[in-house]
This record gives sequence, C-alpha cells and structure tokens, in this order.
Amino acid sequence: MRKGRVKASLVKNSEHHKWWILIAVATGSIMVAIDLSILMTCLPQLAKVFHTDSSVIGWLNIVYFIMTQSLMLTLGKVGDAKGRKKVFVAGLAFYTLGLLVASLSQGIGQLIAARVLQGAAGATITALGLAITVAAFKSDERGKALGILLGCASIGLVVGPMLGGIILDLLGWRAIFYTRIPFMAVSLVMAWIVIDEQTKADSKEFTFDALGAVTLFCWLACLLLFLSFGNKWGITSIPSLSLGTATAVFFILFLLGERKAIEPILELSIFRKRLFSIAVITSMASTIGSSSAVFLVPFFLIQGLGLSATAVGTYMALLAAPSLVLSPVSGRLSDKMGSAFLSTAGVTIVCASLVWFFFLTGAATPLDVGIGILLLGTGIGIFHPPNNSALIGSVPKDMLGVASAVGTAARHVGSSIAFAVCGALYSRHELSHLGQLQQQGVGLATAKKMASVASFGDTLLFAVIITSIGVIASLFRGPGEPTTK
Repeated sequence: MRKGRVKASLVKNSEHHKWWILIAVATGSIMVAIDLSILMTCLPQLAKVFHTDSSVIGWLNIVYFIMTQSLMLTLGKVGDAKGRKKVFVAGLAFYTLGLLVASLSQGIGQLIAARVLQGAAGATITALGLAITVAAFKSDERGKALGILLGCASIGLVVGPMLGGIILDLLGWRAIFYTRIPFMAVSLVMAWIVIDEQTKADSKEFTFDALGAVTLFCWLACLLLFLSFGNKWGITSIPSLSLGTATAVFFILFLLGERKAIEPILELSIFRKRLFSIAVITSMASTIGSSSAVFLVPFFLIQGLGLSATAVGTYMALLAAPSLVLSPVSGRLSDKMGSAFLSTAGVTIVCASLVWFFFLTGAATPLDVGIGILLLGTGIGIFHPPNNSALIGSVPKDMLGVASAVGTAARHVGSSIAFAVCGALYSRHELSHLGQLQQQGVGLATAKKMASVASFGDTLLFAVIITSIGVIASLFRGPGEPTTK
C-alpha cells in the first residue's frame, strides 16, 4: 500500500502530471464519444434479437440522450461544489457498470435501463472532463489541451460506426458494450491516481437546489422529446402541443426558481459575462450549421446524386479529418493569440461551407462535394478549441463544471434543433418540389432527384442564416480573454 502511494505521489509531483490527467480524461471521453455513434450500427440486429420494432429500439438512444443532456448542468454543479474528481470517478464507475449491465441484458427493458444509467454517467464524464482538464493546465496551455481533448472526441465519433460493424460481425451485439469495459476501467484507475481533488473551499455549506434540478431535467427532457417527435407527430397534434407547452412552463419555472435559490444549479449572472454569452451563442449557431450539413448532405448525395451508402460513409468520415489535425493546432494558437480571431474565422468557414453546398446542383462532381466537406471540417476544427477555451476560461474556477456543461449542452441542443428543423423543412420542400415537377410532366425518377437537390438548397438557407448570426455575434465578443488561472 505504501509503495503504491509513493508511486502515485511521484506521478502527481511529475512535470508531466497534467498530461497524465489529460490522458485519463481523454480515455473516458473517447469511450463516451464512441457511444454516440457505435450503437447505430447494431440497432437493426437488436430489434431482431429482442423481437421488437424500430420504434422501441430507438429508445435506446433517446433515453441515453435525454439523461445526458438533462443531467449535465446539475452534475456539473455538484462536481464544482463537492469535488470534481469524486464525481468524475463516480461517473466512470457507473458508466462501466452500465456497460456491464447492457452486455448481460436478457430483455429490451433491461437494456433500456442500462442506457439510462449510461446516460446519467455520461453526463458526469462530459460535464466534468473539460472542467478538470482546464483546471489542470495553465491559461497559456489551456487551448492546446482542449484541442487535443476535442480531437480525441472526434476520433471516437468517427471510429464508432466502423468499430460497431466489425465487433457486431465478429463477436455479436453484447460485445458492443463489454469490449469497452477495460478502457473505462483504465480511465477510472488513472483518474483516481493522477487527478487532484478540485472543490470549493466552502463545499461543506453547499445546499443542493432540488427544485432547480427537477425543473431543469423536465424542461430539457420535454424539449428534446418535442424536437425528436414533433415533426413525426405533427406540430399541431395534441402530443406535440402538450410537449411544447410543458417545455415552456418548465423553462419559466426553472428561471423563477433559480432567481430565488440559495445555491442555484445555474447562476444566471454568468450570462452577464460578455465573452461567456457570446461564446455560447456562437457555439450553438456553429453547431446548428454544421449539424444541418451532416443531416442534409447524405440526402443530397444518395437521392440527388445517386451515390452509394459506402461513398456517403467515406465522405462523412472525411469530415473528421481536418478536425483531428486542426483542433490541437487551433487550440495551441489560441493560447498565444487569444480566441477572438480563430473563433470568428472558424464559424465563418463553417458558414462558407454551407454557402458552397447551397450552390451545388445535380451536376456536382465528387471534387465539388469534397471541397464542401473539407471546408466544413476545417471550420469545425478551427472554431471549437478556442471558443471552448474562452467559454470555460471566462468564469471563476469554482464554476468550471457548470460552464463546461453549459457549453456542451448548447452544442447538443443545437444538434437536436438542426436535425428537427432540417427534417421538417426538407420533407416539406421535397413534397412541394416533387408535386410541381410532376405537374410539369417530369418523370417520377427524374423528378425525385431534382426535388431532392432543390430541397437540399432550400433547407440549407436556414443553416446559413443561423450560422451567419453566429459570425456576427462572434465579431462582438470583445477584447476580453479567459481569466481562469
């Protein structure tokens, strides 16, 4: 025992201590990022194994996403108050347990319950991983560390579908879960050894805001369900209107409760910080733009250009390449020159890629599509590290967990908004264009291709407008730079 403590002490006193912390956080973060994409590969197989349909199987992802987003702010707050290491390690432990339960599940109900546990634990890892990393690095190295961490997350998102297919074919669906347990265990042990506890000096006086936690969870859960099912049910349907009303009511209750809470989940005064607010706005705008492209481009390639699913997968994998390379570089540059120029340049390039896609026609070449994909990936890679560094670094150290949770929630909610709005707009425009073309005597096959291309451009206008707002907002982020030390 004594020898183990000596080794742990040597690691913590080493000049490489901060990098060991980054490795521990990155290992867990990659596994969580993989979870966002790996399960998509085996959903059809799971429906067959459990003798159910896609509407039920889809809840494996829905409950995970709801738990992750709805609990992120609350767990970030608890981590800030009671100790980030303690809560982060607990998150790793419960996530590992969730993987074990999922791999042993005998029914769809058990598997959904395991996904609920994974989602709650994933919220902890996502919310506090960035905060722990920021606290471990000095302000002049923060961007570089965040760039590496975001690059690792990009790796997880890219390799998820590929790994899922390989594991499913070779080992079966249970291996989708249990093969990640050793990596989570490594992350857990490393985090326990190398991370120093990060907590407020007055943490013993912390009063948990139960009302705020409940209203926040209900608000975000209703919002995500509305965005997921509103278009499918019809915006004017009773379920959609009920969810929309509940979303508004819980949002108001949350805001009113936070103003009176002794220790609010989200201190609303944080949004008075100009740099923080602008960083959140531009993050959501950029994510809506990039997620819109991710949603729409496959429709354009398959229905408009007639490409195969394999070709589409190759293009979408290409999207991550610039981000893997540029995220660490952009983060490192932001340590030297600040976030303003790089963040604005990044969101501008994202907007430029959307404009490029907007002008593509049914005669687009593979090179035309590749240029748009690379532009989009470049903008994403340049934008997020400096913007996240500014967002998280603009608040006091005792609010890092909440700040990182706000930034992550803004991106994820932005993605949900993009998918919901683009899905509704694309379907509506496609039906309209298809009807007009058939009235003009165009053949059905040709009309479908032309309608798809036209709908792609029409829907992209939404993404261009929102991302342009992000560009304008970023120009007004001001001269202030991150202050966290």
